[in-house]
Formats: sequence, C-alpha cells, structure tokens
Amino acid sequence: MKRIAKRVGLLLGVGVAVLIVLNVIVAVLTPSPEIRSNGSAPSVHTEPSGVTGTTGSDAASAARSRRYFADTATWNRPVSEFGRSATYERYAGVFYDFAGGGEASRRGEFKTQFRDYSVPIYDADDATGTASVYQANWAAEQLDMGNVERGDTVPWNPDWKAGTGNDRALIVVNHDSGEAWEFWRAGEPGLNCFDGIGPNVRAGYRPGGDDQLCVATVRYVDNLYSASDADGTTIASRGMGVNKVAMVTRADEVLSGSIRHALELTVTNTMFGEPTCSPADDGSARGAGTRCGFYLPPATRLEWAEGAEDRCGAKRTVEISDENRARMVPPGLRIAIDISDAEIERWLDQRGYSGALRSTAKTFAVAFRDYGAVVAETGCAGVGIQTDGLVNPASADAWKRAGIVDDGSDNPMSDLLDGLVTRDRLYVVEPPG
Repeated sequence: MKRIAKRVGLLLGVGVAVLIVLNVIVAVLTPSPEIRSNGSAPSVHTEPSGVTGTTGSDAASAARSRRYFADTATWNRPVSEFGRSATYERYAGVFYDFAGGGEASRRGEFKTQFRDYSVPIYDADDATGTASVYQANWAAEQLDMGNVERGDTVPWNPDWKAGTGNDRALIVVNHDSGEAWEFWRAGEPGLNCFDGIGPNVRAGYRPGGDDQLCVATVRYVDNLYSASDADGTTIASRGMGVNKVAMVTRADEVLSGSIRHALELTVTNTMFGEPTCSPADDGSARGAGTRCGFYLPPATRLEWAEGAEDRCGAKRTVEISDENRARMVPPGLRIAIDISDAEIERWLDQRGYSGALRSTAKTFAVAFRDYGAVVAETGCAGVGIQTDGLVNPASADAWKRAGIVDDGSDNPMSDLLDGLVTRDRLYVVEPPG
C-alpha cells in the first residue's frame, strides 16, 4: 500500500469549532499520561539452524523473514568483519557489571522481550483501510511529530495493538514496497489530540473515529531494505538515533533458521552527557567516559545528552558525576560472545531444551556469537532484547511454532538465554570506522 499524503489544512470557523467542542463533551475525559520517566574473531554461521515449519506460502514467508536494511548496515555485517576492540575492551566489564542495574544477581542476565516492551510489527496487507494521524498535545510540547504531518494517512487496522509498557511501540511494514511506519505511544486517548482550533483540528481531526489515530510520534520509512547507518539514511527513532525497527528480532527470522543481524539491547546504564564529549562519536576526547559522555557508531547521538537523573523516575535517579559516568556504556557499543558450536550444544543440554525451543535458543546463541548485540536504548528493568513479540496474533502464532508459548505472564520465556553470556565469553567488537 502506498503512502497517501492527505492535507486538509482548512481554517475552521467559530461555528465548526463549537460543534466539535459539543461532540467532545460527551467523551470521557482522560488525563494525559505520565512521561516515562580471547582469541581470533568467531566464524560466521548464516545457514538455517534447523527450525521447521511454514508461515504460509513460500513467497510470503520469504518476504516476512527478509532482512531489513542494506547489507552495508553495520548491524547486518558479522562481527568477524570488525574484530575485537582493544580500545574499548574495558567496557565488556562495565557492561557485564552494570548494564542490568548493578545488582550482582543480574550480571549476565539477558531478558528476551516477548511481551513487555516488545515491538509488534504488522503487515500492511492486513490493514482494513487507512487512518489519519495526529499528535497528542502533551507530546507536541516536548518533541516534533516525526517526518509526517498532521492529517497524513497511514495503513491501519483498528484491531492492531501497540506493545505494552510506556513506549507502546507499533510498526507497520509493507513488505512489497519496503515502506514502514514507526509509531511511538500509539493509541493515545482521542481527547489527548483535541486542541480546539489548534493544528490537529485544523488538519481535520475528529475525535472518536476508527480512522483517527492519536500518537506521540510517527516516522515514515520508504527504504526499509536499502537504508544503511553507514550513509545517513536511517531515521532517529531509537535512543541511539536509528530506526526503531532496526535489530528487532522477528519470529519469521527465527523460523527461517537464522538471525542475520545484531541483536538489540535495552540497558539501564547508557552513558549520559552534561557535558557531551567533543568529538562525541569515538571516545577520543580527553576524559571520555568519565568527565564527558560519548557514543559509538552505529549510534548517531547520546540519548541522554542533557543528563539522566530522571531516566527511571524519582526512585532510581542517576547523579551526574564522573564516578557514575564511568559505570555507563556508550550507545552503539557492540558486544559479542566467544563460544564454539560444541559449547552452545552443551549450554542447550544444560538448559534442557529440545525440539523447536532448542532450535530457537540455538538461533539466538549463534546470532549473539556471529553478529553480536548493540546497545540501542535505555530501559529500567535490566538488559532486554527486543522481539516482535506476542501482541500481534500472527507473530504470536509464529513464535508458538518456534517454541515460545504465551503463558499469559508479562514476559513469557524471558529467561530463554540464561547462562549463555558469561564474563569470560563476553568481548567488545571494534566499532565501524
């Protein structure tokens, strides 16, 4: 489905404004949301690891499991192309000790996010029509809407649900055209977009309709299969400054037998600025990582350039200090594990995995070894690896075939990778030049 540019832009008269107000009075008032607070490089294994099952026709399955972004995108290139980093080696220890929040019990813990803070991805072919998008008033006071305008239309299905948690992320992908729409805080209460005779109403906003979508931000991508962080064609949706869809692990990829990109990491200890280093993107500045904050490619920014005291709310404040900054890891940091095929098999045996679940766990482990994982965003509940998850029924069905069964909990099978990452296996990958 092609993107439809819809511009209404009509100035409403007082009579029209009054009519809208009368319509809104009957709605239930909803408060605005709280703002969220040791050897050679490993070999490359890109062949399927044995997960069986189909997801429809062969052509449709291939389209859904196709790798996003260009082959030149650094997260789509195996770690063997970059090697180990001597310059940033110390951050392997910093990551291991503090990425989960600093608690000893969380060291080496990587939670696969199959529900909470998952990123549902919907197929544009399943849209029932289109919806016009508008920005919630509270969001407009803090940030731009993205690279679309109020009143633009997007493929939509009223049954689509956003991910859980404060982010409420949702992505729609047209696999034929390579278009994608990335939503943050999708499904805002309709009244949050009503602004009297403000920009939403002037652009045609009518609260209450299935074809009216109130969001915080939405970003449109027209080059999902060719965008590359190497040439500046990605879009700053994530904390690290690239697309939200980047590095999300999809069930269809796992069912195809291989994850051919770095895994996404959400961690608690992303480095903050105040001040930001100059230069900011290579850690070469004097005092980088202690007296000032920096990021590493493929990141394009510091998520917390102005500091991070309130990143997890009042109960988990982070004081701006050199000592605390030294416990943080730069956005864009890429880690990987040094582990052999035989060691992976022993780990699978120790976990007692069999059948489809064993194949899925193995696929994640091989990806962690061959493509690594990138610090992409900040979270407040340990280290997470984002997937397309169980919110979308189609994805839930695919994950079920991959051995990930929805048990109704906040995060089923979040312990899938327990015991895989140990301090002696963990190392830092050299950033792209």
